[in-house]
Amino acid sequence: MYAIHRTSPRFNLKIPIRIRRLDETGSAEYTVVSANLSAGGLYFVSEVEFERGALVRAYFRIHEFVAGKSVPRWYCEGRVIHVRPSDR
Repeated sequence: MYAIHRTSPRFNLKIPIRIRRLDETGSAEYTVVSANLSAGGLYFVSEVEFERGALVRAYFRIHEFVAGKSVPRWYCEGRVIHVRPSDR
């Protein structure tokens, strides 16, 4: 799904990610696990509901062997663009 719009390859990398909303003052951080990620985005499953369009910041660590340089904690900011409700 959406592969036609991707500009960078996705990697099946399951790493813990701390994520929080940027559009809510004092929002809590939640831990999720990535399903895959790329230079252009990441996909994760969460019990916390994020609405489409929500501004978020994700913090994570990637081993130096994978990233090519030593960075203690990476982060990126973006918008939620796809939401798929769970069966639960």
